Amino acid sequence: MRKVLLASLVLAATATAPAAAQGGLTFGLNAGATVPVGDAADIVNTGIGGGVTIMMRNPTGKLGFGIDAQFHRLAYKDVLGDVFGADLTQNVYGVLARLEYAPSGNLYLLGGAGLVRGEVTGADDLPDFGETTNTDFAIEGGLGFNFGPGLYLEGKILNVFSEESQQFIPITLGIRF
Repeated sequence: MRKVLLASLVLAATATAPAAAQGGLTFGLNAGATVPVGDAADIVNTGIGGGVTIMMRNPTGKLGFGIDAQFHRLAYKDVLGDVFGADLTQNVYGVLARLEYAPSGNLYLLGGAGLVRGEVTGADDLPDFGETTNTDFAIEGGLGFNFGPGLYLEGKILNVFSEESQQFIPITLGIRF
């Protein structure tokens, strides 16, 4: 039964993807790598990320508006040594208002702004370094490329305005319905 349900979902997604890629309301799922840059690259390793995008575009228009919800998980580098025996991770998740501009063809520009929450997770026996979660303003900008019916690849830079500004480059592959 599961195989039949999965096959039906894949068939429905494949059938509706070309129509969704041409405009109207679209729903996208994506996943890929999250590369830290700048000061963030000194403390965390490349991680994984993904998200959900809901967009609205006029089928004949070049401009689209939507919401971009994303999650990124990055492991801390061994900056404390193995004193505490803990694996520290940084989770970054947030919701951003999104704007897309598709001048022609398959290439599009994207940008957005919103709130991102960062949290540090690890073992309970870590010393108290102060607040381990915070919510900050963030902006994103980048490029995307539609290379099949509903399939897309995006690369963008996410700048989080925290006490120490952090930048990440999510590179994701996704599908739109």
